[in-house]
Amino acid sequence: MHAICGKSKIHATGYCLGGTLLTIAAATMARDNDDRLASLSLFAAQTDFTEAGELQLFINTDQLDFLNDMMQTQGYLNSAQMGGAFQMLRSNDLVWSHAIRNYLFGENDTPFDLMAWDADGTRLPARMHIE
Repeated sequence: MHAICGKSKIHATGYCLGGTLLTIAAATMARDNDDRLASLSLFAAQTDFTEAGELQLFINTDQLDFLNDMMQTQGYLNSAQMGGAFQMLRSNDLVWSHAIRNYLFGENDTPFDLMAWDADGTRLPARMHIE
């Protein structure tokens, strides 16, 4: 950071998983008395996994065991597998309205923010995801 920004304090922003990772980095910096961060802004980032909100609909021991076995086999959770969970969380916006417009009315979807977010997939390393 110092090579790019000099001695200025950094206003950091993290989105989704990047925000979760940024929170970990900020906590590590605070632990080490590193005061280079001026502020932290998080967007769609989860930091407290003890109350996972609607994601808890998909989290139980059997599901976690299934995901762990699958990730141990392939080494990661691919974007289509991860995206399926997000689509079901917003099924009215990301599944059913699309099916109705496309199948029943023959209309193409008008892009909106959730579609872009859902399409921006990533492979999550197995160890990071399961922990």
